[in-house]
Amino acid sequence: YLNLVPFGNGAYGVQSASRVYFGIDAAQLNWQQAALLAGLVQSTSSLNPYTNPQGALDRRNLVLDTMIENLPDLAGELRAAREQPLGILPQPTPLPQGCIAAGDRAFFCDYALEYLAKAGISKEEVARKGYLIKTTLDPKVQESVKQAINAVASPTLDSVASVMSVIRPGKQSHRVLAIADNRGYGLKLEAGQTVQPQPYTLVGDGAGSIFKIFTSAAALDMGMGINAMLDVPPFFQGKGLGDSNTPG
Repeated sequence: YLNLVPFGNGAYGVQSASRVYFGIDAAQLNWQQAALLAGLVQSTSSLNPYTNPQGALDRRNLVLDTMIENLPDLAGELRAAREQPLGILPQPTPLPQGCIAAGDRAFFCDYALEYLAKAGISKEEVARKGYLIKTTLDPKVQESVKQAINAVASPTLDSVASVMSVIRPGKQSHRVLAIADNRGYGLKLEAGQTVQPQPYTLVGDGAGSIFKIFTSAAALDMGMGINAMLDVPPFFQGKGLGDSNTPG
């Protein structure tokens, strides 16, 4: 319930509310802060502490009074909390929405949401239904991949997107451990950010030395030995490839 309920000012769930009103994580809330958030749920509009601070304060103190009745061992602390001001930030903190809030893991977040969408769970359902979603992301691998990419390509490198994904091999599953990009995930174009899909899963690049396996297997199948030698000229003139000095 606490992960779903609206707390006003764009906050859904107690963690978001803690960030919006106090700029801290929910685990850091003190008694008076926790009581204020608990009281807001009754009516986020009429008890908005920015438009009705006295109403919000009265509601918070009512919550604390109820806590004093039910937690007599903590009565002293709760009475002291009752004497404190609201203590909210001067203005509610606007929170980044969606995968932008995931920082360097945002492209992985976007990939996970697209994966869920294909499985029939929409982004709207994920945002509103309080699902606990466990991914295959490995934070240490993700950090290493991001650092490696940033070392060779800046976020603002013109017309270049350097991407990398790390997939653990396996017979039954192929867990995606990391997805990183030199471009940041966001809407600040001047900083090189983008929310467009990146070519993590595209195929079509040359397979390189992998094809040596197939040519070697074909040669063995034709009767050539493993020590057979081929006369390969040092220069090869291809046909139909045009003049190498021709622009384009």
